[in-house]
Amino acid sequence: MYSLNLSKSHFPAHTEIDIREITIGELLREIAHERPNAEALVEVRQDGEVCRRWTYGELLAEAENLALSLSTRF
Repeated sequence: MYSLNLSKSHFPAHTEIDIREITIGELLREIAHERPNAEALVEVRQDGEVCRRWTYGELLAEAENLALSLSTRF
């Protein structure tokens, strides 16, 4: 069983941005630029033990590496 804790968010609750006109990548870049060391993601095993904590900077770097890797394959 997995659970999701949404107690913290760095995304603005009220914005004039039309969510249909922005990508997840753009949001990630913006937050990573503003708060690169803020906690973005916590990996937790099924037994509840934390495996890794990701900052927005780390998450962006990994996402960009994955995108580059995928783009060179196709």
